[in-house]
This record gives sequence, C-alpha cells and structure tokens, in this order.
Amino acid sequence: MSGITAEERLALKTSEASFLHVLQSEFNLSPREAQEVVSTASETLGLDRPSDQIGPGQVRLVVASLQAPFGLPLSETGRVEVTLTARRKTLKVQEDL
Repeated sequence: MSGITAEERLALKTSEASFLHVLQSEFNLSPREAQEVVSTASETLGLDRPSDQIGPGQVRLVVASLQAPFGLPLSETGRVEVTLTARRKTLKVQEDL
C-alpha cells in the first residue's frame, strides 16, 4: 500500500491539483512556484470566495469603471467587477424576439 488516504487521493483529482500538475510538468515550475501561481489565479479570478459564486441566469464581467478616462488602454484604467442577472421578464423578451 502507498499509505495515501482516500481524502488525499480525492484532493489530487481537483482542478487545482490538475493545474498544479500542468504548471510543474509542462512549465517546469517548482512546487512552491506552482502553488503561488494557483493561489494568485484563485484570488484574481475570485475562486477563493464561495459566497461570490454566480447562480443560474448570472454572468460576471470585469468592465471599465464609469470614472475611467476615455481613450486609455483598458489595462491602464480603473476596472470593476459586475454581476449581471437575467430576470424572468428579460428572458421572456428574448424568447419573443
């Protein structure tokens, strides 16, 4: 036996573990570097906040702030994250079109 528990085996099958494996095997990152990349990606993409998960009929977008000046590259402007939610009335209008 390998001495690995069922919980440890299941943890290896997560998308995070898969991403770690790709970073280490295909990009030759050390385990520490790979973990930092995964942590940063999770924070940036909001994957570490289960309360922020979107529901059915929702989409989350990062858009330019209303206060952002016109004409600058998007990477240099202030951005905000918004969640758009489709309501039943909206869905009915789309079905009629």
